[in-house]
Amino acid sequence: MGADFYGVASIFDEIWGWELEGAAQAERARLALFYTAAALASGNWARVVREQPAAPVDDLDDAGRVLAFLCADIKGIETPAYDRAGYARLALFYRQALEETAAGREILDFYARIEAVNADLLGQLRSRAMGWDAELKLLITAPAARGRGCAGMLTRACFEDVRANRGRWCMLLTDTHCAWQYYEKTGWSQDARRPWGDDSGITGFAYRKDVGRRD
Repeated sequence: MGADFYGVASIFDEIWGWELEGAAQAERARLALFYTAAALASGNWARVVREQPAAPVDDLDDAGRVLAFLCADIKGIETPAYDRAGYARLALFYRQALEETAAGREILDFYARIEAVNADLLGQLRSRAMGWDAELKLLITAPAARGRGCAGMLTRACFEDVRANRGRWCMLLTDTHCAWQYYEKTGWSQDARRPWGDDSGITGFAYRKDVGRRD
C-alpha cells in the first residue's frame, strides 16, 4: 500500500471525520488511520483507483491522489498482497492513542457496538447456511469522485479474483450509518438485518452477491 494508505485514510476522514465533532485534527487523523489499518489487517486483498496525473511520473507516490479503495478477505489467497501483520500493529498503535482521550474512547465504544451487531448478523447467516467465499471489508470513494465508476471498477476486480480462487459468494456488512443503498442498486441481496434497538435509529445489514458469473 505504501503512500496509498495515507491517501485512503484521508478519504475516510473526509467522509466520517465528523464523528469526532469538535476534536482536533490530530485526533481525527488517528481515527482515520486506525480504521484503515484495521480493515487492512482483517483482509488479504486491496486495490485503489488513482487520479490520472496530467503528465508522466517516475515515482508511484506522485502518480495521482487516491480516489477510491477496496479491501477484501478472499478465501484461497494464501499470501496477502501486503503486510497484514504490520497493519495489525499499526491499528493497535492508533487504537491505544484514541483510548487516551474522552472523544476517542467514545468513538471506540461506537465501533464496538458495530462489531457486536455484525457478530449477530454473521450468526444469522450461518444459522441459515448462507456461506461466503469473500468478504468486502472496506469500500470507500472520495466524495469528489463519486459517480465516476470507481467503486464498480474495484468490485469487478475483486470479483475476478474471487472467481479465480474458485469462489462464488461475496458478503459485506454495513448499516444505515453508511451508503448502504449503493449495494441495493448494484445487485446485492440483503440476507440479514439487525436494528440497534436504541435511540440512534441505526440498522445493520448483511448483504451477499453471487459473483460466480460475470455481470
